Amino acid sequence: MDILFIFVSGQIFQGNTFSYHLGASYIIAYLNENNFSASQMISPKKLNISECINIISKMAPKIVGFTIYDTNYLQSVAICKKLKQDLPEIITIFGGPTATIQASEIVEKIPEIDICIRNEGEETTLEILTELKKYNFILNKKNLSNIEGVSFKIGGRVISTPDKDVLSSNKKINNFIDKYPSPYLSKIIPPQEASNVGILSARGCNQNCTYCNCAVLYKKNIFTHSLKRVIQEIDYLSHFQHKKPISILDDAFTIFPNRAEKICEEIIRKNIKINLACITRCDKINEDLLHLMKNAGFTSIGFSLESSSPQILRNIGKVNPSHSKSDFKGEIQFIEQLQKMTRYAKKIGFKDVFVSIMVGLPGETLEEAQNTINVVEYLDINSYQLNKFRIMKGTPIYNNHKKFEYNISYKGLKNHIFIENSHPFQIEKLQFSKKAELFKISHEIDFNIAKTLSLFSRSLTYGAFFKSIIIDSDILKKMHVKWLQENIAINGNFIQLYSNEDTFKSNYTNNISTFYDNFPPTIHYEHYIWTKTKKSTVLNSSRLLIYGKSIKNPIRILKMVNFHEKYQDHETDFKNIVVVDVTNEDFKKMIQFLKEIKNSDNGINYLLERKLLPHFQNLCPWSKEEANCNTFDKAIISKDNSIRLCWRGNSIGNLDDNYVSLRKKVETIKSKVEERRNCKFCNQINLCTKCFLIDQSSREEFCWTNQNFDLKDAVNAIKSIEIIQNELLG
Repeated sequence: MDILFIFVSGQIFQGNTFSYHLGASYIIAYLNENNFSASQMISPKKLNISECINIISKMAPKIVGFTIYDTNYLQSVAICKKLKQDLPEIITIFGGPTATIQASEIVEKIPEIDICIRNEGEETTLEILTELKKYNFILNKKNLSNIEGVSFKIGGRVISTPDKDVLSSNKKINNFIDKYPSPYLSKIIPPQEASNVGILSARGCNQNCTYCNCAVLYKKNIFTHSLKRVIQEIDYLSHFQHKKPISILDDAFTIFPNRAEKICEEIIRKNIKINLACITRCDKINEDLLHLMKNAGFTSIGFSLESSSPQILRNIGKVNPSHSKSDFKGEIQFIEQLQKMTRYAKKIGFKDVFVSIMVGLPGETLEEAQNTINVVEYLDINSYQLNKFRIMKGTPIYNNHKKFEYNISYKGLKNHIFIENSHPFQIEKLQFSKKAELFKISHEIDFNIAKTLSLFSRSLTYGAFFKSIIIDSDILKKMHVKWLQENIAINGNFIQLYSNEDTFKSNYTNNISTFYDNFPPTIHYEHYIWTKTKKSTVLNSSRLLIYGKSIKNPIRILKMVNFHEKYQDHETDFKNIVVVDVTNEDFKKMIQFLKEIKNSDNGINYLLERKLLPHFQNLCPWSKEEANCNTFDKAIISKDNSIRLCWRGNSIGNLDDNYVSLRKKVETIKSKVEERRNCKFCNQINLCTKCFLIDQSSREEFCWTNQNFDLKDAVNAIKSIEIIQNELLG
């Protein structure tokens, strides 16, 4: 294979899937058309870095190309470093938005990355492969100097050739991008994946928004596919089943209203039956076009508002250029039009109507931001995306951030790809409701973190790595991140627990720098703070300190004794509670609870009649398949750098061990436990977890109960309820 493309997902809930990427698939289709063998690495199952490298090795590419965004930069660099260590002859290329804007920084700081491709990749990648093929794919960077649109390093010096500007130089050619084959029609992406990947009818943006890099990258141009090409692709995809609407990923689908009308009219004329989604601008659409879109199959539509303040809209160039001296008539009409279009979209039956806003914008006050939230709260919409304003390199606001008194800093001391900016007011003082997508996402994260902290697993272990790692320490060190590189799934969950709010505030910035400077294979780094109250112990997410009390959703830790008492009153909501064993009395209460379920007429109905179940940290002794000492799904790093598999357990190793050696140690410990307890004479030997962490008094009761009561149905009832809750809440 000449080139293998890799796209590591950076989305919050997509896990570590190596998935199809639309941009990379365009390049693959074009390369294949030009007689180069190109493919994309796809893996629905979880992998760690070593397993990823093994797959790459078997596919034997001469070049590996990564599609890079800020959200997958860390993971991609971590893979690239290991790839160059194991297979140094492979040429590595970074492309995509982050690689375009920060090409010099990347090739300067990361020697394992040979080339960065800037802007559109089809022609540049083809030219690189054509040049490298002359030399049997042995890289001589001097030969790259004549290729436009690339950055690389020679002898300690970064070379960036002039931009290629293929699209801009051909903008007078109608529908120029039809030159590039459809990823779907050329069978690069399976049609069933379209609802996950999306389609494009056009590339680029011609607007004046100062915060967005899209118009910058495309030099305020839009490049369209022909009507024939768009309809051909949509028609083809309509013959396959899709779980959700297929998103048209144009920056604003109706930016040319007449073109959008023609696309919809043709879909209707051809009687194509398909569900579609898009985002657009409210000032580039009207009621007639909304009707047409609804009849053509659009079920979801999003509008970008950003702010309900005319002055702030002017500051960011949303309607008129930021330097315009005209009155605010255009901005006022824009706000009124958004209210009108969202209301009408719901009226005619769009299933999903949403709006995006930003807070902390240039010149914005707390009152103006709160007013924007209040405006969208009262709109007839399904939800709104509440985004904290983030300055991106390459944008006009980045170049003029001092004018609005923004301070910019880097997340890493050495890694300057990720920047943070101050805001003109305290974001955490804003108030918002469940209508905000941020509320839903935050609560979903908290629910999944509580599930992780229970150490109870419903999933199978896919390989020699942990899916989640918890560090119960105030300080993150380089050695911790290095250990992650070998022992956690790519995009696995990494959770840090701080002893109190003061230690969080004093260590957070340094921990973030350590994390970003050492390239862990995951972006999912969550921070929780232990907080003790008179009634209970809770864990609060650091998001509470960033976004305020509106997302407050603490994870509560409850003893089994207290849970059993509260469960009987049918009143307490246990959604975000982790139940634990602390004493032998807690252990006995779990046995009693399981017997109550067993003795009911129907265990599942018995549980359904009550409130939501908590996450049981103490159920593992009764369920061999899901016990963490068997699944090896999660690990806890303690303050002394020892490794545990259970909150009550002793150390099974330390950071000198890896996943495989830890597993062997546990197998040895379990064998000794079996021998000491004479387990070979027990009728439950093949069903028992053989928990080696139960104290002597509890152990005797555990063995006696296991031998004399069949609690399997009770445990399965809890598992069934857990599955239902996960579907509804997680």
